[in-house]
Amino acid sequence: MIKFIDISTANTGESVFKNGVYQKTLVHDFDWSKAIAKGVTGAIIKCSESTYDDISYETLMGSCPLDYAGVYHFMGYSQKDYPVNGEFAYADDQTQKVISQVDKYRRKINVRIAIDNEQNFRWESLTNTNEDYVINRNNKILLRICMNILKEEGYWPIDYTNRFITSLLNNNFTNCPLWIAMGNETLPTYNTATKPNPYKVNFWKKAAIRQTDWNAPGRDYGNYVGNPDIDINIVDDLDAILIKPANTQPTIPTPPVIEDSQVYPQATVICWLGVKVRLNPGINYVQVGSALPFSLLKHYDVLETRNDTTGHSWVRIAQGWVCVKYNIQLLKIS
Repeated sequence: MIKFIDISTANTGESVFKNGVYQKTLVHDFDWSKAIAKGVTGAIIKCSESTYDDISYETLMGSCPLDYAGVYHFMGYSQKDYPVNGEFAYADDQTQKVISQVDKYRRKINVRIAIDNEQNFRWESLTNTNEDYVINRNNKILLRICMNILKEEGYWPIDYTNRFITSLLNNNFTNCPLWIAMGNETLPTYNTATKPNPYKVNFWKKAAIRQTDWNAPGRDYGNYVGNPDIDINIVDDLDAILIKPANTQPTIPTPPVIEDSQVYPQATVICWLGVKVRLNPGINYVQVGSALPFSLLKHYDVLETRNDTTGHSWVRIAQGWVCVKYNIQLLKIS
């Protein structure tokens, strides 16, 4: 049994309650000898949240003596933190933050970056409503970060999430090793259903890491005296989460795309002046106003792809549907 802990300022920091929130004020050393005595061989340390550092990251990673060391990033998805339709830029900023933190201890880190993708009580609920499709925006940010890390680091990051959110994802994310937040709950049912099923893990056949305890006695594992709890994880597939040397890295397939996918950040289009934009894919569908004055060589992210009844390929950008055949160039980003 391979035992990991995941730790952050919550394990080493002192807090004060101010303006309705707990604010960290001091960071203390972590007693790694206690964790080792408990059989812990690896740690995944919080390095950042949204576009901010975790203030204890350098203290924790700098002193970590364990065989396996990795980082996790608490992904921001709240629209209060980025402009409307700014998901890609926000995801890019978050990716830059994570990689800059990894760069500080690159020689020590041998576990893939993990993206903590879970609901935050301070932000919008991860549900779809007629007013605001929050989970769609969340998945758009997540997929962009995953693709950025694939491009920059050469691997798919670990996806840390819970049973409910896995039911809202699609198989664009199945190349990510799954870290399932279970707590003390019964092991969820794994399946490969094509239709999301609440409280069942879809598409993944197994978890690489299982979080088995959120309330283990923290001080027995090395926490600072003021922090009583620590998270315990069991690694079921160590090979899936380790960073492999470049010369042994397997070929990484293109992410699958299914009908319910909301975003395809691996593609962009260049639109020329006067391109016609339609409400739906197909030359007989209504045009959206007059031909839009696109700037020459301006890139637009592709949100969806579809063929019309005649077999012509169409892509959806923020302004509407444009035909690949007329006045645009479709670009694939490797």
